[in-house]
Amino acid sequence: MLNMKDHSGRPSTSICEEKINLVHALIEEDQWLTAETIANTIDISIGSAYTILTEKLKLSKLSTWWVPKPLHPDQLQTRAELSMEILNKWDQDPEAFLWRIVTGDETWLYQYDPEDKAQSKQWLPRGGSGPVKAKVDQSRAKVMAIVFWDAWGILLVDFLEGQRMITSAYYESVLRKLAKALAEKCLGKLHQRGFLHHDNAPATKVILWEFQWEIIRHLPHSADLASSDFFLFPNLKS
Repeated sequence: MLNMKDHSGRPSTSICEEKINLVHALIEEDQWLTAETIANTIDISIGSAYTILTEKLKLSKLSTWWVPKPLHPDQLQTRAELSMEILNKWDQDPEAFLWRIVTGDETWLYQYDPEDKAQSKQWLPRGGSGPVKAKVDQSRAKVMAIVFWDAWGILLVDFLEGQRMITSAYYESVLRKLAKALAEKCLGKLHQRGFLHHDNAPATKVILWEFQWEIIRHLPHSADLASSDFFLFPNLKS
């Protein structure tokens, strides 16, 4: 005999093998059904429907997991291989691995009116209304910032004016600036075979060989690994 309390007053026999099978069939047909809809469909209480779903069928209602892009099997295989490369580098020198990584990323910076709502407050007579000001939209004036940083902070910020694209020649000049910044801010790091992690960076094999840097390849369609987009750029832009 089932030991349960039915909140609607229906007898506990509302949870029986027949009802469990009916709920299971409904869920097989439509996994988005609510407990209330199921209860009304097969004439049981919402509490009984919820009990069948969670205790008898061992189900949980989970939200959709949003990903940047669904990956094909060959793309998943590439992700696995590149992940193993990173793990192997970690195994070779776990104490210094993170210290040796330099991450590079780029973002567009737009011009805004810097005055926010709090800053626009004025002392005015009571009973009156505040001044009216149109909300400033994102400006067309913008500049691309290329930022390099490591475990201790920002190493270099370089600005690419206008609509120009990042070319190999320009990127090589930026890497030379980065090498100078490393020599000034991180003594010894420039000569310890650092790891450069930069998504979609133009190929510059000559300068990488010159400074003995090693590339940590960015996994394709892996916005979840571009940490700049999660905590660096939002704070920078605010």
